[in-house]
Amino acid sequence: MEGMWKKLKQEGNSLFASACYEEARKKYSEALDCLKNSRTTDSNKELARLYSNRSASYFQLSLPTPKNSKEHQDFLELALDDAYMVLDCDPTWEKGHFRIAKTLAGLSRIAEGIDHVTKLLTFHVDNGTSYREDTALVTLLQEYKYFSNKTILEASDAYKKAKFKKCIVVIDIDGTGDSDNFNVPMARMTNVSLLVRPGVYTSTDQGLLVKPEQKVDIVGYTLSDEEEVIIQTKGMAPDVGNVFTVARGELTVRNVTIRQESHHPERHGLYIAQGGKCTLIDCKFCSRVSGCIAVTDPSSSVTLKKCLFNGCCGGLIVLSKAKAVVDQCQFKSTVRIGLEIRDQGFATIKDTEFSDSGRQGIVCHAFGNGFNATRCVFHNNSRHFGETEAAVMASSGKSTITDCQLSSNKGTGIIICSGGECEVRDCQVTGSKVAISVCEQGTAYIANNKLLNNRFGITIVYNMGKDVTLENNTMKSGEADVLTTGKDTEPKTIGKKHKITKDPRRENDKCLAEKLKLIQKQMKLNKFKKDDPPENLREEKHPNTVRVCPSCGLSEQSKGKEFKVCSGCRITHYCSVDCQKKDWKLHHKDTCKLFQQCKQDFVEKEQTRDSL
Repeated sequence: MEGMWKKLKQEGNSLFASACYEEARKKYSEALDCLKNSRTTDSNKELARLYSNRSASYFQLSLPTPKNSKEHQDFLELALDDAYMVLDCDPTWEKGHFRIAKTLAGLSRIAEGIDHVTKLLTFHVDNGTSYREDTALVTLLQEYKYFSNKTILEASDAYKKAKFKKCIVVIDIDGTGDSDNFNVPMARMTNVSLLVRPGVYTSTDQGLLVKPEQKVDIVGYTLSDEEEVIIQTKGMAPDVGNVFTVARGELTVRNVTIRQESHHPERHGLYIAQGGKCTLIDCKFCSRVSGCIAVTDPSSSVTLKKCLFNGCCGGLIVLSKAKAVVDQCQFKSTVRIGLEIRDQGFATIKDTEFSDSGRQGIVCHAFGNGFNATRCVFHNNSRHFGETEAAVMASSGKSTITDCQLSSNKGTGIIICSGGECEVRDCQVTGSKVAISVCEQGTAYIANNKLLNNRFGITIVYNMGKDVTLENNTMKSGEADVLTTGKDTEPKTIGKKHKITKDPRRENDKCLAEKLKLIQKQMKLNKFKKDDPPENLREEKHPNTVRVCPSCGLSEQSKGKEFKVCSGCRITHYCSVDCQKKDWKLHHKDTCKLFQQCKQDFVEKEQTRDSL
């Protein structure tokens, strides 16, 4: 008896596949009778599947009959009875909701079926799957025509009354284009799913606020790539808020385009604070202000997967000990920085593309804790600032860059500076002025990289004796594979020996630390006035000083003339304008601002001392 119902079920499946629906219905009925007589531990689940198959047979039998005829209605009613039996036997199986919604659509009872359709969509949300891959569900949604406005209002009214339960609300444009109805179902619910139909939802006030302890899922469901769900805040008023604000709650957003067009510098597409947690999947960001996403507070976090940042002023900002995970995303044509990490923030980036950024693709600075970048692509970054910027900058914390591709970036591929520590492994850098630059007390471990067709492979500039280790890198550079400038800049090498070129322009120059001390000593002798700005200060030449042009290496005595000073820092001297231009491109551009800042700090210190 136990094996008989399985045999009958298989025979029914074969008949159903052959479009013999009446014979298949009979086999399923016989299998149901056999299974009911031989109760097993899993009999409820097996009964649910047999009822589902018989319901499908009744539905197929109704199709050839004239619509609205008694025979047609009878077949559908029998199919509906079996569909409800599916949920009675196995309430967790989503196929029961599908059978009910499909049959109710055939009976033109759309209002009754909307609850089961929304539960089907929520099933995909909870399991992280795409409903668009379920062709049967897509066909069902087309039959429901994305639900009518009347049924939406009925569903919303019913769900709003259910306090402290997980609720499903279908959001639709009500003709005004105002998204304030987002906050209506949020008022009393702690666990809610918002299923949003295609359209543009605009708020001229505050966007959606996820309050403490709330869990909110927002799903924009579209049936084709041409359709889009856009949620935005827009307007010039100062009280126009973020599109989404998450404060100690949890927010999940899927398949939604987020726009922030308030032109307010402190407004964002998404703002996470006070321990809020947010997950975004398949979302797009378009924002004219700085930062599409800002993550603050030590316990706040954000996870981005398959998201697109296109033409934003700024991409993702991570600060205040917050954490971010970025996976399979794209940062395209960002005006400033794609991903910015500071104030002890940390980010993990995987399989992500950064292209056409105005400045850096990734930058960790201002006391950021660092980042881990794996299998990322950086292409054509530093568009607006050119040689003064880099695709990746690690100037704070501890970072790793592994198996990444950097190509055609305008300035430097990777800069490690200002006390930052970075490990660069298995990367390929091509088409940059400098592939990797280590300067100003940066610590670097550079191993197994391919640095090809760059002007310089690795440059180490005034690094103050910090450790730089090179291991088995492949380099093919236009001018020098490894270029060192200043004292205490010799790197450690392991394995393959790299040709190290000492910058000939700096052979007669002091190291940076000694030069800065000399600047301060000379400035004290100048006895400058308090009101003089730093740029007006002059270096007084000591009688025994021998000036050497840093570009050609010749002295004033050999040239037979007095050198002219740089108008920016008022410290470095050149024998000619041509030597100054050449040195500016290769070196002085990096140190001129540092010298100016040193003077500025010295002036402020002396003025403070005189005021005491």
